[in-house]
Parts: sequence; structure tokens; C-alpha cells
Amino acid sequence: GQDGGSYFSNKNRKVKEQQAELARGQEENLIFKNVVIYVNGYTRPSSRELEALVWRHGGQVEKMDSSRVTHVVANVMPSAKIWRIVEKKSIHKPIVTPEWLLESAKRGKLQPSAPYLLKAFAAERTVTDMFRT
Repeated sequence: GQDGGSYFSNKNRKVKEQQAELARGQEENLIFKNVVIYVNGYTRPSSRELEALVWRHGGQVEKMDSSRVTHVVANVMPSAKIWRIVEKKSIHKPIVTPEWLLESAKRGKLQPSAPYLLKAFAAERTVTDMFRT
């Protein structure tokens, strides 16, 4: 059979591998750890479901737009409201659709926000960038 020394070193190595695997799993679960969302208006899935998803993955939720918010989540938004967010040039925050949160959670990794920008917001950004001096 095996001598005691190699048995314990193998067992110890396996335990360390399992701990590393667990740590990686926990890290994956915290994909929203630097994300603070504000859900604006009616969304599908509901704001309650989106907020729960963000909390579950280590993110935070604000009930109103503030300087802490990193991403505004919306399905639709009036252009006047978009302009107010765009005009706060010191605060660069994307307005993304709920799909950004859902896809990030599904893939276990924060996805780039660009493909998930609210279409009206993406258009406003392009227009304001063209006229910026």
C-alpha cells in the first residue's frame, strides 16, 4: 500500500485544490461586486427580480440616481431624462437594458456594457460626442 506520508500529502493537496476551487466559485458569484444599479421605471424582469440578482452576486442597489450609481437599468426612458444623465458629464454612467445583468449572471462574468446600452442612450451619446469640443 501507500505509506502514511504520501497519503497525507495527497489528501492535503486535494483539500487545497478543493479550497481553491471554492474560492474561484465564490469570486465568480461576486461578478457585480463593483456595480451599483439604479432601476429606472418599469422593467422586465421586474426591478425586484433585477435587484435580487445584483445583491446575490455582490452588487448594490440604489433607489434613486446618485453619484454612487455605476449603471442605470431601464427598458425605456424618455429622451429628456437621458439628456439629464448625459449632461452630468462628470458622472459617466451607462444606461443599460436588463439583458446586461441577465447575460453577465448567466455567463458568470461581467459583460461589456456597450452591446446592452439602451438604444436611445447610445444614440444620444453619439450625438453629444460629435458636438463636444
